[in-house]
Amino acid sequence: MGEVRPPCPSGAFWEVAPGDTLFRIAQAVGTTVERLLELNPGIDPYNLQVGQYICLP
Repeated sequence: MGEVRPPCPSGAFWEVAPGDTLFRIAQAVGTTVERLLELNPGIDPYNLQVGQYICLP
């Protein structure tokens, strides 16, 4: 059983890889860090964990 995915309206996720930052993820998917934070309440943008799932817009 893998990491539990948070509820996500879009159903689209990014699995955090070594070296990922919210800024890099936002750039890769064409959104903003602010939007990622809105969709992922409770994540620590300064301490992303490898294997963690981030809900995408």
